[in-house]
Amino acid sequence: MSGILNFILTLLGWIPGMIHAFMVVNNNNAEKRNQEQIQAIKEQTAALKQRDQSKTKEFPDKSE
Repeated sequence: MSGILNFILTLLGWIPGMIHAFMVVNNNNAEKRNQEQIQAIKEQTAALKQRDQSKTKEFPDKSE
């Protein structure tokens, strides 16, 4: 869909077509960055949970 819109805008003038093309590329790059950040957060969360679980096994609660 973006390609068709970009083609139509380019027919109207190369400036609107170029602006739209830059916007599409920027949006795609932003989406990739967001996915990389989400994956990094998931990995970090899993590592912290694993670390916390290993600590509780080493030092069990004495209140029981």
